[in-house]
This record gives sequence, C-alpha cells and structure tokens, in this order.
Amino acid sequence: MAQPNDKYLFNNTAIGLVGILSTLQKSNGIDIANFLLISPLLLHAETLKFLRTPNVRIRSIEEFLVKSPKTFINFPDRYESLLSMSFNCLTIAIEAGYLILNNNFVYPTEKLLKYKFHSKLGLRANELTKAAAKLAHLLAANSNTLYLNLRINL
Repeated sequence: MAQPNDKYLFNNTAIGLVGILSTLQKSNGIDIANFLLISPLLLHAETLKFLRTPNVRIRSIEEFLVKSPKTFINFPDRYESLLSMSFNCLTIAIEAGYLILNNNFVYPTEKLLKYKFHSKLGLRANELTKAAAKLAHLLAANSNTLYLNLRINL
C-alpha cells in the first residue's frame, strides 16, 4: 500500500491531471512557465490545505509567502521533482482534448470548460478542485515575478 510520502504513487499523473485541469478550468489560460507551477503548488499537502480553506483570501504570491512561509521552504526542489510529471500531464491533456498549447500559452478547451469534477474522483481530487480557483488567480501573475518570489532559477 502506498504511503503519503511515496511521491511516485501519491503524486501520480492521474492526480496531477485533476489538479492541472481543475486549475485551468478556472482560468482563461496561462503561460507555460506558470502552468509548470501548478503541480508543485497543489500537490504539496500544506499548500493545498491553505489554498482550499474557504475563508483564506490571497491576492498575490507575495501575500501568500507572507501568510504561509513554511509552505515554500523546499519549493524549488518540489518544482524540479514534478517537472516531468507536469509535462506528461500537459501532453495527456492536449491529446485528450482538454487543453490547447498555443504561442507558449496553455488554454482550456470547451470540453474542459463543460466538464464537471465530481465527488467520485475521491477526497484528494475534491480538495484539489476546491483550491483551483485561488491557484488560478495566483498564476495569472507575471511569470518572472512568480519565479523570482518562488526562488526558481531558470
């Protein structure tokens, strides 16, 4: 049986797709650099807990860093470890007709916009969908600002 610390099984492509698609469903589209931030943010338990809390309001990544600094301690490592999964999710979502990649921007298709995420996907998937709108709002920011604040070296 997989343990929550078993990243290979716990943060698999299927759960990554749920997080990515639910976030893009709440967005008009984001640049590819910001797309790559979805999994390391949503698949981190502390970050997810913070984002899915209904009474938490976050207007910017800077505010998020101030309100919950412990969620970003190892962010560059999470980013790097989930990079290949993020690209796999992107490829699968494009092939399945849920996303479009155009001029370095990722857009939801009509198919995704009409899709209803439901409770049969499981508890973790439901938590990801609850956090999606707040994350989509954060990822609307300039990618240079996000990467600088998250201390990701490109």
